Amino acid sequence: MLKNIPLFFLGLFLTGCSAVRVTPFQQLIYERKNEQIDVYSNSTSVKRPFKEIALITVDDQGWGKDESKLLNMAIEKAKDIGADAIIVLSQDKQADGYTPVGNMVVAINRRISRITAIVYTGEEDALKKCPFCGEEIKNEAVKCKHCGEWLNKTNGE
Repeated sequence: MLKNIPLFFLGLFLTGCSAVRVTPFQQLIYERKNEQIDVYSNSTSVKRPFKEIALITVDDQGWGKDESKLLNMAIEKAKDIGADAIIVLSQDKQADGYTPVGNMVVAINRRISRITAIVYTGEEDALKKCPFCGEEIKNEAVKCKHCGEWLNKTNGE
């Protein structure tokens, strides 16, 4: 029996473990809509009205996965709960302790990503592109806030 213990730890080391936790802000009744998930670095970069539906926490538990793998795991979980996009809140690396390995002491570092899953609210076409500069503006805009062009020439003359 003791002979199998090293094999268990070797298998665990080779496959690695990660924990993905979802903390819903309300009852999740959303269905998976599409395969495309928008990724934002902060909430001000989201140009559409949205509603936060859950906090997704991905923890590599000291197995050395990089941020991109953790982000991909969060994206897959966001798809599962019906999110349209995610906002990356933080991607931290923290020391979790030390463990003896032979004659050395090795630090165990964990990577933890915290991500908010969101769904877009309101009309799907709440934004349009300015015909002059191509930037996104509100549908009801009369003048482009980016280039200053009047969208209806009769209003600006």
